[in-house]
Amino acid sequence: MKELLLASDLYDKATTGEKNITIRTGLRDFTPGDPIKLVDAEDDNQFIVRTVLDVLQTTAARLPEEYQRADGFTSKVEMVQLMRNYYPDFDLGSLITVIGWSVLPPLEF
Repeated sequence: MKELLLASDLYDKATTGEKNITIRTGLRDFTPGDPIKLVDAEDDNQFIVRTVLDVLQTTAARLPEEYQRADGFTSKVEMVQLMRNYYPDFDLGSLITVIGWSVLPPLEF
């Protein structure tokens, strides 16, 4: 199962369903339908499992506004500034993968 680390404040939002999307640099190998383990970056014993619903690979400059807003950014300028906290070389030419997940855990049979 693939994992994504989330900062604690973002992890808390993911557990409540307030956050269900993330933007990551590079072309990541995620496919809709995959289970995904979302892990609190400050406490790896805290995690939730969700299902990948949506994957988009593009550049930061070409990111549709609805994805930008869904991840909490009000503009591409703000997105670049805040993404540099995690990825210092991030700019509008950066390749990105947007990963969206279900609000509820996957069904088990």
